[in-house]
Amino acid sequence: QKVKLIEKMVSNNEDIDFRDAFGGGCYKEDKPICVFEPQDYCDEGTFHSAHFLRANSGHPLRYCATSIQYISIGRCSDNGKCTNIASRCNDPSSFQEYDPTCSLMRDKTNGELTTYGSCNNRCVWSSEDCIDGEEEWISDNPACTSNKVEIGACMAGHTFCAVSSAMCIQPDEPY
Repeated sequence: QKVKLIEKMVSNNEDIDFRDAFGGGCYKEDKPICVFEPQDYCDEGTFHSAHFLRANSGHPLRYCATSIQYISIGRCSDNGKCTNIASRCNDPSSFQEYDPTCSLMRDKTNGELTTYGSCNNRCVWSSEDCIDGEEEWISDNPACTSNKVEIGACMAGHTFCAVSSAMCIQPDEPY
């Protein structure tokens, strides 16, 4: 069953309540960054899943597994919007995979909420979440803020939210 990425989002001056979604981490040019899943911009061999980081309390990337607020996403240079995937840009080649001023929840430069796509009226992480032949992908739905995005879960002895099966690293771990 899909769950909401963030349980409740409120104004800039109030707290944001999170469900149990955890990030993984990697290094980019030897700098630690938090990510949900392996990224091409991560230095080779440096990605660690949320599951690994939660099990290793002394790891320097452990903070990534404590709150999703640390996770950065990319930006479309053609329209300036924060986004998680290139296909949400007007020109997908304008996508910058990593922008530390873009968080899952908002653009840190102007405070605008990050929006996502939808499958019909269901807010989702990517078009891969649409049911083939049954749902239409809308790449940018202004109503789809992070608190409305439905994601899946990995089940590795315990269940934790994940945006894709790439976060499920245990052999035969269901997503």
